[in-house]
Amino acid sequence: MAVQKNTGIPYELFVKKVYSALQSIKQLPHCSNVSLQHNVVKTDSGGIDRQFDLYWEREEFGKIKKTILECKDYQNGVSIDRVDALIGKMVDFPDIIPVLVTSVKYQKGALRKAKNHNIEILVVWEEDEEKDWRDESGNPLIRKVIGTHVVLNPLCINRYSALIDKKLRLPNRRICVRNDLVYFGDTATGWRANMLDLSREMENIVDGYTNFPKTYRRMLSDGYEEYLGERTPILGFEVEYVYPPPTILRTVIEPIVEAVFEYVLTGQKEILMRFEDDCRDALKLVSLKK
Repeated sequence: MAVQKNTGIPYELFVKKVYSALQSIKQLPHCSNVSLQHNVVKTDSGGIDRQFDLYWEREEFGKIKKTILECKDYQNGVSIDRVDALIGKMVDFPDIIPVLVTSVKYQKGALRKAKNHNIEILVVWEEDEEKDWRDESGNPLIRKVIGTHVVLNPLCINRYSALIDKKLRLPNRRICVRNDLVYFGDTATGWRANMLDLSREMENIVDGYTNFPKTYRRMLSDGYEEYLGERTPILGFEVEYVYPPPTILRTVIEPIVEAVFEYVLTGQKEILMRFEDDCRDALKLVSLKK
């Protein structure tokens, strides 16, 4: 069976994808007309066409900035020869900023050479659960958080009836949007509440939760019903209500790591994570220091 050759193109496209996401998250306010392209050919000052893996162009404060990213998907690290090759390639492109990207590491000579020639070097790799989710001692880090949220549902009064002397007749009223317009009061005790106040008060009085209508009755010493400023004497009132039990919500937070960026010369790391649940699908950048 023939061994499939590593063309490097899948890694180049991976870097393009995550680097583009990285820039969109940072959303630098002074950048505009941003373009990130794969496999771009540029003509150098000597008229020779040169190929670059990724070419990033943007406008910063009215000036055009250009950056190239050379991607090396190696197993044994980037050698000093590869850095020398990039330095030679960039001699005829003085207005372009060079960045070298690899999936593993750099050899010591390559690091020193790149630093001396102002070449930014990155290590960008896909998530490795064994490597990225353990501390320096090899202990596993917390990756998944499961939370339980308790949502308290309010008591809801559906309808009420005023209890009056048989000689008087008051209609049953169904509580609508403006249930704050109906008041009950007792001049003997000074108690007075509208329907909204009453529903909150009943939450501490009624026994247990129910999704089915139940009845609550209260007698008053010198009671009245007030509606739109007009008072009518009543003996008490009766309301029909439902008091749903709390809603239990289970939330699982387990970010998907899109990529890990390591800025080798500064020691800074950035983790590009995607959070997915029923309400959102968002990217977040987490910065770490060595």
